[in-house]
Amino acid sequence: MVGSDVSDVEIGETVFATISNVDGMFYKCGGHVSPAVTPRSQIWKLPAGVEPVAASGLVLTQVGYNVGVRPPMIAGDAAVVIGDGLVGHWSAQTLRHRGARVMLLGKHDERLARWETETEDRLVNITREDALVAVQEWAPEGVHILADTVGSVPGIEALYPIMRHNSHLVSAGFYGPHGAIDIQRMRARELTLHTPAGWSQDRMDATLALLEQGILKTLPLITHRFPVAQAAAAFDLILSRREPCLGVILDWE
Repeated sequence: MVGSDVSDVEIGETVFATISNVDGMFYKCGGHVSPAVTPRSQIWKLPAGVEPVAASGLVLTQVGYNVGVRPPMIAGDAAVVIGDGLVGHWSAQTLRHRGARVMLLGKHDERLARWETETEDRLVNITREDALVAVQEWAPEGVHILADTVGSVPGIEALYPIMRHNSHLVSAGFYGPHGAIDIQRMRARELTLHTPAGWSQDRMDATLALLEQGILKTLPLITHRFPVAQAAAAFDLILSRREPCLGVILDWE
């Protein structure tokens, strides 16, 4: 159904909804599991060329976009992304689109392999290589952007020695209720801290546009698909990590 005051969305069009409300659920925003009500401001019509599954995680894709566009930079700047998860990949994709050369740090070969590197990019599995040494060899002049997508204060602090003066730290990880980044340690190099969070209409619009252009890639990051009746098995896979996984999709059809 479409509300009587909505004139620019028609029944049958494919859309993405960020939030919805539904009665009878533990969390009232669980509208993705039942018919629900979503305000027009939280609906995005998908372009004809975008496969619906490719946009199924649009809010999270926007988080990676948000990380990648926050720090000022010029083409050729060195950017290091901590984390080989979905947000890490989309952050790396966005930074490279802006002209950065990107090093992606992670712990999973199968995830790192899904990053389509270009000539000056680098993948590092930090379970086998020392991250600081690897970055120093890759960018001896120093790093302009350090983006943390996993919430690792020790990981950030270990890489401070390779950050250039007036460079940028972008934090999108969750550090727990008592997580803290030491501002005084940042002051020695006059680092700027960026703390992207949430979503906004302009960022969602921009993310969807880059998805339509093929600049942001989501489908190559999907490793598993489950029918919705097997949702419990899907969540068990994510939590138990009994086999390598990255993007996990529930099929509702």
